[in-house]
Amino acid sequence: MASIRDKTNELIKKHKTNNPFEIARSKGIEIEYADLGNTLGFYFHDSRIKFININ
Repeated sequence: MASIRDKTNELIKKHKTNNPFEIARSKGIEIEYADLGNTLGFYFHDSRIKFININ
């Protein structure tokens, strides 16, 4: 089983960037900003649409 560090390095190598916003865009993940209270952020998917919500 690959560690988180190994998976991260694979993503960086594949997408030729370490910018998480660029990686998310290239993977078709939408990034939304919202007031989430004490929650810093979360990831979810609904009907094959992927989202990252950031506080």
